Amino acid sequence: MDNPANAFAWLMAFSLLPLLFILGLSLVCFVFWLIAIVRCITTCPKEDRTVWIIVIILVPFGWLLYFIIGPKTSGPAIAQAPPFVPPSVPPAFGGAPSVDDAARAVAEGIQNSRKRSL
Repeated sequence: MDNPANAFAWLMAFSLLPLLFILGLSLVCFVFWLIAIVRCITTCPKEDRTVWIIVIILVPFGWLLYFIIGPKTSGPAIAQAPPFVPPSVPPAFGGAPSVDDAARAVAEGIQNSRKRSL
């Protein structure tokens, strides 16, 4: 450290590290803040949603409060479409025969076997 330029470089490097740490921590907090708002909008019950949005936005570290003591929901409160059930394909077009068709075929088979045995 005999060279003053080298000492200045070390001083600048170590003075920038806390700034970079604070910048990174701020970015992480901002991301969690956005996640809390989106999660609150999509999963909170309607009667609690406004209160939690205000808490998240106005209270320092409100997003942390939301994640710790916020409403515990198992899934989204927004209605979802029912699962798609494809229509049945008639046997004439390659679909599986219905139960009635199968029962009719078994009954006919029994009748034919009785006629043959007589």
